[in-house]
Amino acid sequence: MASLLKGWHAVIPIDAMNAMHTFVKVLRLQFMCIGLALVSSSFASAQSVDKDLLALFDASIQPLTVADDVPSWSQTLQRITKQKSALDRCIADESLCEGRLTSIHHLLSRGVDLSREQRMRLVNRYINRFSRYRSDRHRDVVVGETTVRIGQEWSTLTEFLQRGGDCEDYATAKYQLLRLFDFPADDLRVVVIYDRAEREHHAIVAVANINGQIVLLDTDNQTYRRRPSMYRFVYALNENHVWDFGVESTRLKSSVRRALRENEERNTRKAE
Repeated sequence: MASLLKGWHAVIPIDAMNAMHTFVKVLRLQFMCIGLALVSSSFASAQSVDKDLLALFDASIQPLTVADDVPSWSQTLQRITKQKSALDRCIADESLCEGRLTSIHHLLSRGVDLSREQRMRLVNRYINRFSRYRSDRHRDVVVGETTVRIGQEWSTLTEFLQRGGDCEDYATAKYQLLRLFDFPADDLRVVVIYDRAEREHHAIVAVANINGQIVLLDTDNQTYRRRPSMYRFVYALNENHVWDFGVESTRLKSSVRRALRENEERNTRKAE
């Protein structure tokens, strides 16, 4: 190498060599700056989270109430607890799986070596492939001059596999399956939104801490890292709390919410 360099010095004048060295240094510096800019841009992109999605997991926002105060949701959580032993047996031993739970065993086995984001996408696709979409049974509740339609119940994952469900049931099935994949409850929300394009309410799932992002899982296999403009968050819940995110166009007055809760409690006592 030394002899080769001596040969080059013999051919190229010293001034030209110095100029060449300077050019190479400048070129290297430019590439370093480009690389740093790309890394900085990628980091900024990863850290840039939609403020509307951040609000879903903002610890400074006080919950509206605890999950047990919503009877239909609380009853669903109780059924999940009752069905857990059969689900745990199935996960541990495929031969003990009952009915459609076999597919859950296969899904969890398939997801063992996947990343957190890959597991999330797997869950979203798996639940969305169920074509047995059905409208939930509703009842009309009259509060003053307002009539509000309320779903009768939410489905557990086991119940969803057996009979399908509406958008709320798709959301709760995804929520429960993500919990089976060890996603913490604090990183999950079932979010009820108002779709201004369709002029109706809809349910989706929000997942936090996906490569520094918050992701919305919808029923059409879409995943959103920003709130779609036609969606307005109304409320969100997990197995611990309920949060009120309603905007003026979709928010129920506190008196209406209280009357609805009292009405639901009366219906629950009658059913007992």
